[in-house]
Amino acid sequence: ECNRLSHELKNSKNTVKRYETMITCRDELIKNHNLLYVKLPEPNPDIDLFITPTIMNGNFTQEETDNTNYEEKAELITIESAKLLNLNNESLDSKLKAFQNEIQDSRENIKNLTEKIKDERNKNELKQLSQISNAETEKDVAVNIKTTRQLNEYKLKITKLEQEKTSLNNDILRFTTKLKRYKENNDKAEDEIENIKSINRKLQRLVRSLETKVDDLNSKNASLLHRITKKKNSRKKSGETNC
Repeated sequence: ECNRLSHELKNSKNTVKRYETMITCRDELIKNHNLLYVKLPEPNPDIDLFITPTIMNGNFTQEETDNTNYEEKAELITIESAKLLNLNNESLDSKLKAFQNEIQDSRENIKNLTEKIKDERNKNELKQLSQISNAETEKDVAVNIKTTRQLNEYKLKITKLEQEKTSLNNDILRFTTKLKRYKENNDKAEDEIENIKSINRKLQRLVRSLETKVDDLNSKNASLLHRITKKKNSRKKSGETNC
């Protein structure tokens, strides 16, 4: 009987060691994949599309395990996703709105510049028509000189406005590219977060199961140790009686 109990105790210790090794492997898996725990507050749709997460300790604790709403308060994400979501206290939605507003302002500026260019060209045409009448008087010559000077000034203004229009078009193209990239990153981040949530839930279930088994094995070990001690004491007393 004592040998059987010793064998059961040894098996129980091996089982506990195996479970502890599994938990260690679990933690190493999280570490090797650069996973982090982030605190995800309850989102408020009236304020923002995204709420910037808060990075937490990635180790499992008893307090975290006992929280009934643990999955709603913290999730596992990669470091790259944490950097993407941590936008200097600005939400991704606010950045997208800012880009859209800048694009809209640039388009309005281009429209205004186009109208100005059209007006300047009309003025230029009128000046050219007035210059056609080549009067021979000194007064007309002075007017023609002044008109030529104004035409040159208008040409410079038109050139400058066209350069500004080109610059604004480039800004719109750049903002549109940034907006597209942010949206793509947002979609990828959402997919990655969903996958990590699934992994997180599986790991939590595994940890709870392992902790339950470890507790059961510890209780069983304590019971076996008590029985072995009792057997040893009984044999010792029996030997003293025989003597």
